[in-house]
This record gives sequence, C-alpha cells and structure tokens, in this order.
Amino acid sequence: SMNATDVQPDRLTAAIAAARRLTDALPENFRLGLVTFADFAEVQAPPTTDRDAVRAALDRLQAVGGTAMAIGLQRALDIARAPVPDEHGTGSRRLPAVLVLLSDGKDTQSSISPLDVAQQARSLRVPVYAIALGTPSGEVEVQGQFGLPQRIRVPPDTETLREIARTTGGRY
Repeated sequence: SMNATDVQPDRLTAAIAAARRLTDALPENFRLGLVTFADFAEVQAPPTTDRDAVRAALDRLQAVGGTAMAIGLQRALDIARAPVPDEHGTGSRRLPAVLVLLSDGKDTQSSISPLDVAQQARSLRVPVYAIALGTPSGEVEVQGQFGLPQRIRVPPDTETLREIARTTGGRY
C-alpha cells in the first residue's frame, strides 16, 4: 500500500519526507527512534539523539509486505519505555515518551489488536499521535492469480487511528 500514488509522488516518499521534517524539528536533546511495520515490525533506529542515525534509517526504507500496525506499535512502546542510565550512571530511569504512528492501511498481520496496544500505552501514560497517510481512493497494482495486473483499494484505517489517539490521550 505504501506504493500507492494517491499521495504524490507516492505514499512511502511522502512518509519519509514527513519523518525527515519531524526529525529536523525536534529539539536536539529529544531522543528519537524509528520502528517500521510491514509483515513484521522492526526497529530501524533505537531511540537516540543522533539524528544522522535516524536519517540513515529513513534512507533505507522500502515498501514491501502487509501492515503489522499493532506489532509495530507494541515494539515502539517497548523501546520507548525501556530504562536508560540515570544522569549519574549509577542506576536507571524511564524517560517520558510520546509515539507518532503513521499508517496508510488496516492491520493485516498482527495477532493482537492495535486498540489493545493503545490500552497498554494509556496505562503507561504514553500518548500516541496518529497520522493517516493516503486517501480513501488509494489503489495499488499487484500481480493477480493468472499473472494479470489487478488493482486493489488500499484506504487508510482512519477509524482505528482515531481511536488509538483518543484512547491514549494523543491526537489524530
């Protein structure tokens, strides 16, 4: 679905551009990470103040597979809440966290519901700011059963994204 061209020039390029703008706009002392989700979720850049690491991870992104939104959200929540060394280096602490969830589709791969993960985020007081990428008329061309091209609709799941944001105290 990230190859759809209903957002110019395509959804993946638009998502990367938006992530770059966020990377550049955040204060330098904020830790920023990147988790992607397709058929599975993968940490592309663990939370860091090193913006070059995040930019390099963005440069490597490709559009392949399904949409494991809940697994991606869970992975992001886990790394955001991981303890870090305290300022004295003698113990650890948990830093405040906010998640930005950008998705262009409906969860097709996760074994858990994105709304269940939103409840976990709420209990941990981690707001999720959800962004729907794409339009209701978005389509991609895939190879059909007999090798013929087939167009399938790939609208974003705006209802789930709105509910994730509402549940966690974030915004849609």
